[in-house]
Amino acid sequence: MGPIIKLAGMVNSPVDFFLAVCIGFFFGFVLESAGLANCRKIAGVFYFYDVTVVKVMFTGIVTCMLLLYASSALGVLDLSLIFVPDTFIYSYVLAGFILGVGMVMGGY
Repeated sequence: MGPIIKLAGMVNSPVDFFLAVCIGFFFGFVLESAGLANCRKIAGVFYFYDVTVVKVMFTGIVTCMLLLYASSALGVLDLSLIFVPDTFIYSYVLAGFILGVGMVMGGY
């Protein structure tokens, strides 16, 4: 049984997969509804005139954080079963910089 829900055998792996697909579909729908597939919105973040992408992603991160902690407090989710990889901050900053420069150079 996966870490999504621990309900003494009531939920099995296909249901966990279905829940993950439904959550992913809903999140993608929200991103598309907010217009984040529009390259002008993404470029607007780099040119500092449109912060829609930042607001939507920040809202998604905070919502996920609150739901994780609430479900853990209610005993629905065991946070110790979730794998969190090590953070290599300098590599992430370098990769983000390279990606950002490439997007700006490409005119996106």
